Amino acid sequence: MVSKRIAQETFDAAVRENIEEFAMGPEEAVKEAVEQFESQGVDLSNIVKTAPKVSADGSQEPTHDILQML
Repeated sequence: MVSKRIAQETFDAAVRENIEEFAMGPEEAVKEAVEQFESQGVDLSNIVKTAPKVSADGSQEPTHDILQML
């Protein structure tokens, strides 16, 4: 059976939506996104499941250490 896959950007967008639209905390937003995609049969083995970091001015910093280095 072939499972569905999503891009990291899709997962990150779902987490951001949970935070912004549903007033969830970062950890809760990640957990909810994981549950949502897994219930749809999406393989998340290629996804980094961390909460987005927000800087003091409210803008989102790159989520992953590698992106921060760039």
